[in-house]
Amino acid sequence: MKLADMQAYGTAIITEVENWGMIPSFFDPEDPTPMKDQFDAGYYHGGGWRPHPNTKWELINLDEVGGCRLHSITHDEYFEERGRLYRGDEFAIIFDSDFVAYMPSNEGPLEVSRMD
Repeated sequence: MKLADMQAYGTAIITEVENWGMIPSFFDPEDPTPMKDQFDAGYYHGGGWRPHPNTKWELINLDEVGGCRLHSITHDEYFEERGRLYRGDEFAIIFDSDFVAYMPSNEGPLEVSRMD
């Protein structure tokens, strides 16, 4: 499914929910609070939402749902997409090693946190 197809729904979509662990329970699509803030509040016991400010990241193949890769430019490491959560223009993608990428819109800014 292409990102544009997901946007047409305009609602929360979770792919491969078993890969998300407890993260979906931290998110209420009816609550207008940004996803990352909901993740932070729900994951307080695990450290909350803590972006990696000293690591430069990029998303590769963002438009290919299920085929996106997270690239740590700083460490030259790649992580494969495991699932995606989407609401309006805002979305979160979970990757291998429990990295979660968050963008409030298609234009960014991109934030990445490890939620293991």
